[in-house]
This record gives sequence, structure tokens and C-alpha cells, in this order.
Amino acid sequence: MDPSTTTNGLRLWIGVAFLAALVVFMMAAYWQRAVSAAQSQILRLLAALAAGMAAATFSGEVAIRVAGQVSAAANWSLAATAGMALFVLVWLTWKRAFNAPGFNVSFPAGCGFGEAAALIGAAAATHVTLHGFTPAEQAAVLTAQELHGASVADALANLATLLPAGAVRRYSVSGGASGYLLRA
Repeated sequence: MDPSTTTNGLRLWIGVAFLAALVVFMMAAYWQRAVSAAQSQILRLLAALAAGMAAATFSGEVAIRVAGQVSAAANWSLAATAGMALFVLVWLTWKRAFNAPGFNVSFPAGCGFGEAAALIGAAAATHVTLHGFTPAEQAAVLTAQELHGASVADALANLATLLPAGAVRRYSVSGGASGYLLRA
């Protein structure tokens, strides 16, 4: 009998389809310009669900056991098998595996300083104003496309490090969640 017509063969192909969907989904999410904290949580849930559904269709054994200590008198433990094990594994390791701590943003190739500042503002759901910068400084093209900072203000302050030396004068960053001002 053809294995693709049996129940196990069908389950295998369903698992492969879920796995392929997970890979395509994660590739699309990876090339997204900037992912907000809320979007990251949605990606985390969808990736965990896809991994769990894919693993649930494979035959064999997958198990995970995680334990920790809450206090000197209290411990916690979690055990899961098959699809639930991979769901739990992706859910618990998402932040460490896929996100560096702090504020992270990616820029498209050929992105200028002014556009990058606006993209940081958009990723943080706030407004960024440039004051005192020449058109040439605002158009200066970044040499790298990834920026990591402890906060939005830190990312804006470090934006000049992605530019060729001397492309932008020294500047200050002020403001907060309602908006940021970069002053040359």
C-alpha cells in the first residue's frame, strides 16, 4: 500500500505542510522592517502554535521538562510531550532566541538619516523631529541596516554610528513617549 494514503503518511504530509508554513512565516516576519512589542508577542504565539501543530503530526517522541524555583519554599515544574512540548519550547525561548533586549530596528538598504529617524519613531509609535540638520545630513545613507539600543532615545542617539564618519554633526536627543527631538 502506498504510504501517502495511510494515516501515518497523511499525518506526515500535514506536519511537513505546517513546518513549511512556519518557515515561510518566520522568513516573512524576519524581513519585516521593524517589529513592535505587540507584533513580537503575536509572532511568538503564532510560531509556537505552528511548531506545536507540526510536531503533533509527527510520529515519535518529543518531550520537554522545565523546572525552576520561585522562592526558597516554592518550586515550579512543567512537563509536556509531542506538539505541546514544542509549543512550550518556542514560547519559553522566544525572547532569548529571537529578540535582543531593548529597542531593535531594521532599515531598508539605501535608507537616509532622516528616514531612519522617522522609522524609529514609527516603530515606537511616536514622532521624531529633526531640528538644525542640513538636507545633505538628512539624506546621508546608512552603512548598516540594524540598530540595537536600550531604549528609543538610545537608538536615536546611536543612529549616527551607522553613518560614515562626519556625515552628520553631533546632535542631542530629548523627549519621551509623546515625541523626540534631535537637535544638531
